[in-house]
Amino acid sequence: MISSANETLSAGIIIAKHSRMTPENISNWLEYLQTPTELANLLGLLASITYLCILALLANFLSKRVIALVFHPIFLKTAITWDDLLIEHKVLIRFSHIVPAAIIHFFAPTLFENHSEVSSLFSLMVNIYLIIITLMIIDALLNFFRALWERGAAGRRYPAKSFIQAAKLIINLIGFIFILSSLLDRSPVV
Repeated sequence: MISSANETLSAGIIIAKHSRMTPENISNWLEYLQTPTELANLLGLLASITYLCILALLANFLSKRVIALVFHPIFLKTAITWDDLLIEHKVLIRFSHIVPAAIIHFFAPTLFENHSEVSSLFSLMVNIYLIIITLMIIDALLNFFRALWERGAAGRRYPAKSFIQAAKLIINLIGFIFILSSLLDRSPVV
């Protein structure tokens, strides 16, 4: 019983000394707990990836809650009516998706400094994710401008729906080219 308590205390000291959730620290702790080295390395890497993903999801959830609980009520209380369209077309909510990308961008190189292939994979995923988020933000902004245009007298006479759809198609094709260029590690011009 005493040796079990000492082992638990020693494991706690190891965790306290190496509080970063790097794969190496986790695998060292698992090896201390007599896990085979190969399994400890794999579990350490998987635990660090899981940690980073949970951190990004938590950041995304919190940023959405801040926008919904702080900014939306402010926009709804103003006398200006066009800012309500920002809420209706979810422009601000789509901006919140940048936060998890920033978290992964800043933490991945530190967590996986000894695993360059994992770090570069996260970098590629962040680049593609940011392209997709940018497309989603542009889509929401185009919907917002269309709704704003159609509120006016000129908008009722000259609807902008076909122009907005054409612009979305062109922008999405350009976004697809940027995604392919990120995946192929080539210039978008190619």
